[in-house]
Amino acid sequence: MPGIQDIDTEACKKLAVTSDGHPTETLLRIWGSKGYRILDLYKIFFRAKLIRFEPKFHKFAQVCDEEPQQQQQAPFPSIGRNNLINNNLNESKKASVVKQGSFGVYSRKVSSAESAPQSLPEQQHSSASNAILTGLQSTLTVPYSDIIIATQNWASEQILGKGGYGVVYKGNWKHTEVAVKRIQGKKNGRGEEYEQHQKERLRQSLQELRTLAKFRHDNILSLYGYSLDGPEPCLIYQFMSNGSLEDRLLCRNSTPPLDWPLRLSISKGVSCGLHFLHTTGTMPIIHGDVKSANILLDKHYEPKLGDFGLSRDGQLENFEDGKKPMIASHIKGTLAYLPPEFTTSQILTTKLDVYSFGVVLLEMASGQRAFLSNREPQGLVEYTNKYYRLDGGVNKMAEILSDKRIVIGDNQQYKQIFELLIMLGIACTKVRERFKWKKGEIVKNTGEEQQACKIPKLEVNGSEVIKFYKKYPPLDCTKRKPKPWVYIDEERRVQPTEYAKSQIGLHNINCNWAFYSRKTDSELVWTEEENISFGAKIEKGDYVKISCMAGSRQWSNPFMVVVPKNKEKRKKDPNEAKNPLQNSSSEPINVYILSFDSLSQMSFRRNLPKTVKFLEENDFAVFNGYNIVGDGTPQAFIPILTGFTEEELPLTRKRYSSAHYVDEVYPFVWNNFSDAGYATMYGEDGHSFGTFTYRLKGFRNSPTHHYPITFFHYAETLDNSRVWFRYIESFWNEYSKLQIPRFLLMHHSYLSHDDINKVQQADDDLFVHLQKMEKMGAFDNSLFIVMADHGNRFAKLRETHQGQLEERLPFFSVHFPQKYKQVWSNIKINSVDRLVTPFDFHATLMDIFRWPKLGNDYFSNKLVTSTSKDLQFPMNRAISFLREIPLERTCEQVKLVPNEKLLKYNGVVDFDGFKPQLKGNVKTKFATYQIVFITTPGAAKYEVTLFYDGNQIKVDLSAISHINKYGDTPHCIIEKNYFMATWCVCYDRI
Repeated sequence: MPGIQDIDTEACKKLAVTSDGHPTETLLRIWGSKGYRILDLYKIFFRAKLIRFEPKFHKFAQVCDEEPQQQQQAPFPSIGRNNLINNNLNESKKASVVKQGSFGVYSRKVSSAESAPQSLPEQQHSSASNAILTGLQSTLTVPYSDIIIATQNWASEQILGKGGYGVVYKGNWKHTEVAVKRIQGKKNGRGEEYEQHQKERLRQSLQELRTLAKFRHDNILSLYGYSLDGPEPCLIYQFMSNGSLEDRLLCRNSTPPLDWPLRLSISKGVSCGLHFLHTTGTMPIIHGDVKSANILLDKHYEPKLGDFGLSRDGQLENFEDGKKPMIASHIKGTLAYLPPEFTTSQILTTKLDVYSFGVVLLEMASGQRAFLSNREPQGLVEYTNKYYRLDGGVNKMAEILSDKRIVIGDNQQYKQIFELLIMLGIACTKVRERFKWKKGEIVKNTGEEQQACKIPKLEVNGSEVIKFYKKYPPLDCTKRKPKPWVYIDEERRVQPTEYAKSQIGLHNINCNWAFYSRKTDSELVWTEEENISFGAKIEKGDYVKISCMAGSRQWSNPFMVVVPKNKEKRKKDPNEAKNPLQNSSSEPINVYILSFDSLSQMSFRRNLPKTVKFLEENDFAVFNGYNIVGDGTPQAFIPILTGFTEEELPLTRKRYSSAHYVDEVYPFVWNNFSDAGYATMYGEDGHSFGTFTYRLKGFRNSPTHHYPITFFHYAETLDNSRVWFRYIESFWNEYSKLQIPRFLLMHHSYLSHDDINKVQQADDDLFVHLQKMEKMGAFDNSLFIVMADHGNRFAKLRETHQGQLEERLPFFSVHFPQKYKQVWSNIKINSVDRLVTPFDFHATLMDIFRWPKLGNDYFSNKLVTSTSKDLQFPMNRAISFLREIPLERTCEQVKLVPNEKLLKYNGVVDFDGFKPQLKGNVKTKFATYQIVFITTPGAAKYEVTLFYDGNQIKVDLSAISHINKYGDTPHCIIEKNYFMATWCVCYDRI
């Protein structure tokens, strides 16, 4: 209870002199939802001088007469993690005892012949302690000083809201917007009221911490961390940018009303969250205060159940097993959302939450508050029942009960949603029907199981993974290198730097250059050195080393700059205008694919916040359902660039003597673009683990017009991210001048391949690069992709449940000219909860290749694309994301192997929230199991998928993943047989 406020006393005085309405009814309306006890009402009446005490109540008068002291007291006792566990054990021991004046203590009903048990068995104590300790160990403890910084020292402008037990602030913590709940106690006071008030605030905050630490679900508010080392407890939550459902239903802050499909979607999410709480573990968890104010909405309007201060272990509905029902010591929650029988029996069952959820459904259908004093009847449940099933059907019912701010009209979909919300709300609030709704029918009836693939909703700073995050300083390329003497200007001319002019003197400097070209993927051919003067223009090739001398001083550096292969401006094909499908705006579309190694969508957001902000502000569609189809970078890019898997293509693995070079047998999509007159470039900066050079045989010839991989083999030890971006900008600028369309794929792995955090050093450079590309018009007529190949495969993060999901959901964002309205509309639709794979990316590239002959209007239908060249693609697994991808698409339809079927994720199934639920809407005749094991020697960790069809267990050896780093343990075999390196440890490493 939040304590007696002066406003309550004043309201009581006014009540005594008013003649409007019945005073008892008015009293209940004012205080009915505040959880006051008899003693509290005595205090209010005493202070308002409206009551005389009988002798037997003199002890109450003595308590009421106490005045608070003005001296400052610490609002809460010091408490730490160990005390939190011990406190929970103590509460567990007392859980079956009713004590006068206790807070949040619940008992089972006992007969007059029974004695209430004094304690729980020791084994149960240990179990309760272990469950909480497990949850807390996966939740980050945050120093109070960090919270002070995050909230700008509790700045008033950071306040999001105030409640009975503290203030919620907006904060910025680890590059992420968060909500910080500061549990504030009374700063002044004494006596029983003060002590009980402090105990209750502390109890509720710790109860909320325990509940959120134990349970994780898409529709339960995420707890990022907590602090118990300051003057008051603090909890750090996910920031919910769209506020509460109550705020949005009442259109506070001039927000627009929620449309009907969105209301249905929110109801689905809430029902899933409640279903999880009620069915997880052996004992259901009762939220205890489900209401629209405690349902929070993130930026995508995904609902999250919050405020678990009243949550508790509950009781199953049937008591036929002889167990006594769980009883609340006194009523908590908000009366307008509580079932009538609870106010009398106080039996704690899941019916309590189901009834409250029913009231919320009625709020969403009607847009009205749960209780209104000027409405007849005042309760929303009674008001709805009064007009439910009127003559005239749904039209008449909608006319009276529906939210008037969103017109239903003749829209049949809206009518169906309204009727469904009303029907479910009525069913949940009927005593006889609440039992059957407990068993998951709410989830089914809200249509949650209609979507074939459920996309996991992961948190950027989820409690499992945030402990792996660390901050790197910005990349400084000048620390270990001498100051440069020359640079290359935009005209490709060699120019002296200001340092060379002022500190060395131009007349003292003598420079030579030598060009080098590719012989093989790992060998260079150098030209002889030539003496040059400042202003010399680079014409002989892209890659040059410039060496300068000034007396005894020397300086040298490699440079890369694009020298166009074709220096003639593009000439339009005179036959283009004769094509009947020709669109007036269908000039060739440029393609720029900027890829990063080993970055999941969440990791990309954690480490590159400036880049993500730029992408979102510049209308990039971020796909939350882009899913890998195999382990590793080759399995990510071979389908993108060829439309096939590696197994479907001719042998190219270098350990076989009969292996082909990849460019001899792979139908790379850049060949199509090159044949169509595009300038092409493909490059990676991590040559030692290149996509086609580490395990595969590589390229016999340069695969594209510009191929900087060999340069990076030479310069791999240099800090090269800025050089890398400048080379891209040079390519774009040079061919833009010639009006030649461009196809560009650049894959960055130097900073991100071996470290989950180091890529953050490239955030500033990447942000500046994207700004430059925008100014050069690269967004105007291009398919512009910023993506990653897969999540991190070997870090400790991969061993967590979220890390496992992250690996298969890489970052993927798309920009396309919005003047092509049909295509852009399809892209936006496909970016949200649609299953998209690398095969679809290839189909998209083929559509772009054919764009001048297709045009925008061609993409209003759903077509599976096929290949050019001579090969026949497997059918039905690729849909260009320029076309709308069906919501009902399944993993089987795109031929995903079991390890990648994570889009069938539908929540979690275990008590701690670590095990994924992978059910979809397809009926299977076999079971799939995923097992992780560790071998010795070598401490190799593997993940294997088993199939059980009811008769036998099968193992797909090709689907076994080595999920931690090899290191050099297989060094004696890796060059001879790469695949055996997965299984082998050399004797000298044992």
